[in-house]
This record gives sequence, structure tokens and C-alpha cells, in this order.
Amino acid sequence: MKRIYKSYHPRENQLWCEVDAEYLGRLEDLRRELERQAVVTERKRAIHSRWYLAHKKEGLT
Repeated sequence: MKRIYKSYHPRENQLWCEVDAEYLGRLEDLRRELERQAVVTERKRAIHSRWYLAHKKEGLT
């Protein structure tokens, strides 16, 4: 039982990697990209909202 548990434990297999400066850098890059995408998404929502409201007033929707 111990052998099986140990073979599947995250720190005992090849998928485990220590947190280092490179990993933290990639994590920070991902955070910045997500923030940038949030701004883009918010702009798109505003555009779609204005389009919807304009067409709703005209009775097209």
C-alpha cells in the first residue's frame, strides 16, 4: 500500500518541479496576460452592449 501511495504522490514522480525564478516569471507573465485579456473583454462587452441598446431602440432586436 505504501509503495502504491508513494508512486502516485505528486512529489515522488516526474511531474513535480520546485518553484524557482523561471516558474515565478512565467506565472507573473500569465497574470499580466490575464489582466490584459480582462481589459479587452470589458471593451468588447461595452461595444456589444451599445450595439444591443441601439438596435433595441430601433425595434430590430
